[in-house]
Amino acid sequence: MKKQDEPPSTGLPVPGLPVHPGTLTEQAATVRATLRPNFDYPLTPQLVPALFLGTTVLVAAGAALAIVAAFVANLWLGVLALLLLPPLALGAIALARVVGELALAMIQVTEDVAGIAERFPRLESTIDDVASAVPRFTFMRLLAGRERSSAQRPGSN
Repeated sequence: MKKQDEPPSTGLPVPGLPVHPGTLTEQAATVRATLRPNFDYPLTPQLVPALFLGTTVLVAAGAALAIVAAFVANLWLGVLALLLLPPLALGAIALARVVGELALAMIQVTEDVAGIAERFPRLESTIDDVASAVPRFTFMRLLAGRERSSAQRPGSN
């Protein structure tokens, strides 16, 4: 059971379609959501893992093929490729992971801000209640008034 103040999750299923994670129905719902012209269903959380997996496979296969091609061309070039390409491939995979996590984090921040905006009327009344209980600092207005009056006098910089 969800709390009332909890914002909705990004992994919402298609409305009216019961899905269970990892099932064929969820995959079909993701494909249908991909082809929809409107953006009422957040698809990025389902696509980021698949894109990361695809990027990982492509980078690893490309590095392996480049190492084999380098060995075919020249032994020393193959050794150099064997030393340089695995760390570079690992860095590319790590970069893809970071980009995916950033995309998911941005979506989560957007949802959190939307949840705050939905609760804003209650937040505003709470702030007003707290502000009414805080004593007024009249001396600060006096200081601000002196600064304005000295800045408005001609010849003062």
